[in-house]
Amino acid sequence: MADLELLQRRISRERNARLDAESILESKSLELHAATAAAQETAKQLQEQNVKVQAILDYAAEGIITIDSNCKVTSFNPAAVRIFGCPSDEIIGHCLSVLVPEFSTERMAQIHSSQHGYQDSFECTGRRADGSEFILEITVSCVSQNELKMIIAFVRDRTKRKNLESQLALAQKMESVGQLAAGIAHEINTPIQYVGDNAKFLKDAFGDLETLLELHENLSHEVESNGEYLALVEMIRTKVQAADLDFVREEVPQAIEQAISGAERVASIVRAMKEFSHPGVSQRTAFDVNQSIQSTITVSSNEWKYFATVETDFQDSLPNAIGYPGDLNQAFLNMIVNAAHAIEKRQESEKSHVGLIKVSSRSIDNWIEISISDNGTGIPKDDQGRIFDPFFTTKPVGKGTGQGLSITHGVIVEKHGGSLKVESKPGQGTTFTLRIPAALETNLAQ
Repeated sequence: MADLELLQRRISRERNARLDAESILESKSLELHAATAAAQETAKQLQEQNVKVQAILDYAAEGIITIDSNCKVTSFNPAAVRIFGCPSDEIIGHCLSVLVPEFSTERMAQIHSSQHGYQDSFECTGRRADGSEFILEITVSCVSQNELKMIIAFVRDRTKRKNLESQLALAQKMESVGQLAAGIAHEINTPIQYVGDNAKFLKDAFGDLETLLELHENLSHEVESNGEYLALVEMIRTKVQAADLDFVREEVPQAIEQAISGAERVASIVRAMKEFSHPGVSQRTAFDVNQSIQSTITVSSNEWKYFATVETDFQDSLPNAIGYPGDLNQAFLNMIVNAAHAIEKRQESEKSHVGLIKVSSRSIDNWIEISISDNGTGIPKDDQGRIFDPFFTTKPVGKGTGQGLSITHGVIVEKHGGSLKVESKPGQGTTFTLRIPAALETNLAQ
């Protein structure tokens, strides 16, 4: 009996222990389930956060590059790929100095040794995958987290901004030159008018004097034939010979004509300078293209008159153009000066070469087409696709900045919505053909 009771008590203890274990297990299971749910929620939040961070990296306008403590690139976002033209898998694991020469291993090591939160910005030269160089702005930060230390570089392509700054500086310079030219034109115009008016007066006065001299000669012959006052006639003849009136009568009219012609030439140059340097308008306006080109040819004569002649073939009754005449004058000037320089360069090797610049205009549908051609050196085939790039020039230092045709392209294509084409045969010459909108009623209303 005692053994049975002992067995029952043992079975009861085991049952109670099992119930306690089951209770503890259920409690731990609930805790594990709650922990698992919390972990899943955290993982979900981390995933969402990673998606957001990746979206920021993918769609950021700036290049974002990370570099580890071994000075190797660890990430290279799409903007950086676009800026450098280099696929990310070709740069990750390599030193950034391949693309940014100034970002040497030594410099990155110095940055890595800096304190957490270090930041610096600087401009330098970047190198694209194709080998071309461009202006780059980099902001670097040194970040430390636990034992991990890395450099984050924010990269911006500043080529366009630098080009705009350069064009703005050039525009400001041209504005100053234009204002100066307008002032000089005003100062010259008044005395030239005096010269022209006085030369015309002398021309009329000499005509009257010529009539008087003829009457004097007739009178002298009459007196001499009558035999009276011979001594007086001889004295007059002596004075006439001393004054060399025959020479004066032959040369003075020519001198007067040359003076009038010179005064008219200067006056035409002054008018052209005034028109060419007239302040630009802020709104599109209708203007005479033929007159605009002729003024540009006149003010640029010093660039081409020693090397070439200019032939014009302007369409009569050409419709007015619609646009910004001041900007287009500058574009025409750039192309004419380039033509003159090309001819000058050819004459350096071909002394007997006769330079010729042809300028024509005509209307085609709703457009005005202007052609400017020369028989200069032409453009090498390898350079023809680059002539409108900013700062590209084949001219020696001091002769060109590489901005002329870039500005010309911007004025005609971007500002006026026109077109600009070039055809060139190396060693034979070049033709630029441009189109700008005509001043039709629909264009004027826009």
